[in-house]
Amino acid sequence: PRDLHASPPRRSSGRRGAGDVVPEHTLGSYEAALSWGAKALEISVVQPKDRVLICQHDLTFDRTTTLTGVAAETDSSRLAAGRVAVPRLGPRWLGAGAPRIALLADVLDRLGHRAGLCIEAKDSAAYHAVVALLTQQGLTEYAVTKLPST
Repeated sequence: PRDLHASPPRRSSGRRGAGDVVPEHTLGSYEAALSWGAKALEISVVQPKDRVLICQHDLTFDRTTTLTGVAAETDSSRLAAGRVAVPRLGPRWLGAGAPRIALLADVLDRLGHRAGLCIEAKDSAAYHAVVALLTQQGLTEYAVTKLPST
């Protein structure tokens, strides 16, 4: 088992935040990674059909949320009804304790200047919107983005 209070390596990053302990790609997961000493956050991003950027690894909601379907075919107004649910992390993170799906703009507002950012648009259509948001928030010097595959 991992000692969560041990000092991390000097160049540590939070993969999916602290996704092995806190539901991945949530604000709480990113905050936990930083509180445990991560110097950078790995953030995956997808874009629902109304172009609101959300923090999520998969192009569908099925694996890690209470929602179903393809993110690009979903209006972000549905997000309020969904929660991030990762049963393998235990009952603390289910039901009323399940965190909300994080909006990239909220994560950047709250944490963007506190760490390096490694951002991957999982949906290549979201890449330019990610770069625009980083530019708008003055975070381009804090970020590395993965180029889209197409």
